Amino acid sequence: MSLGLGGLMVLVPALSAAVSAWVLYAGARSINRRLLVAVFGSLVVLSNALAAVAPDFAVLIVARVFLGMAIGGFWSVVPPIGPRLVGPGLGAKATTFIVSGVSIGTVVGLPAGQFLASEVGWRWTFGIASLVSIVAIATEVVLLPSVKAVSRNRVRQLVEVLKLPLTRAGLIVTLIVFVGQFTASTYITPFLLDRDASTPEPSRSCWSATAQRASSAPSSAGFSSPAIVTWVTAALGTGAALIGLAILGQEHLALGAMLVVWGLIWGAVPLSSQVWFLSSAGEHQEPASSVGVTTMQIAIAGGAALGGLLVDTAGLTTVFAVAGSLAVAAALLAMAIGRDRASGGEAAGRF
Repeated sequence: MSLGLGGLMVLVPALSAAVSAWVLYAGARSINRRLLVAVFGSLVVLSNALAAVAPDFAVLIVARVFLGMAIGGFWSVVPPIGPRLVGPGLGAKATTFIVSGVSIGTVVGLPAGQFLASEVGWRWTFGIASLVSIVAIATEVVLLPSVKAVSRNRVRQLVEVLKLPLTRAGLIVTLIVFVGQFTASTYITPFLLDRDASTPEPSRSCWSATAQRASSAPSSAGFSSPAIVTWVTAALGTGAALIGLAILGQEHLALGAMLVVWGLIWGAVPLSSQVWFLSSAGEHQEPASSVGVTTMQIAIAGGAALGGLLVDTAGLTTVFAVAGSLAVAAALLAMAIGRDRASGGEAAGRF
């Protein structure tokens, strides 16, 4: 199949997550959040197990739908658990630790998945991931205390979140930067293979390792800088790295440097986005998280689709040039939002 069609492996779970985030939020109502975490983990097990035995591409795509459901449910319910466990005073820090777990999981998962696929094949890789997911569920069941729902979820609460000016602004810029990020990241391996067939595994491992520092830095700093400042800095750095890859990707030293910058800085974007959503939504944290994941997943699907269109029509260099331009545009828009808030006399506070 073409590279563009292969992008469905990213696009389909993203669309599934975007839809399921709203549906699962409304359906969760008064269900204990500890039980929901176990249910979402079980969907990951099902997805990986089905992928491992998939007889054709259609079944593999169905497996990815279940993964999307798990992602949508996780991002809607889990980040707001942090403030519930530690209290509002440490809520933002708890959120950064939870979201950092996702980033660190990606840091481990990317090189581990590549290594396993090269050693035992992609089917066994999915099977091993399914077993690891079972261990994760067991750990959650043992360690996570009961977390009761604060109130019965209503769809209208999701609409109310969209009426909050600062939250809405965060959703818009996050949508743009995520489209840029996943326009590029969906096709990073073909891009590297196009430059040097020996490059992908070590380069992506380097990218993943440096991303770990990005994901843990905001947690250790407790977001001492306003979230908008953190967000703008990370988005600008991401855009510059992607444009640099498009321009200098043929030079091995520059290629490695741009991958390091990209990996080092991107991890702060989803993390600061989540803090932005939750901090600006007041008491509407669960619906804000749900709307946020819908926005992110629509953007991931849009990025994969845009990247697929560009890679099949204009080439890999154009993919990264467009992706970087989108990230820079999002950063400039967020910068203008921060400037407007400052000129309006609003305290920066936790933003």
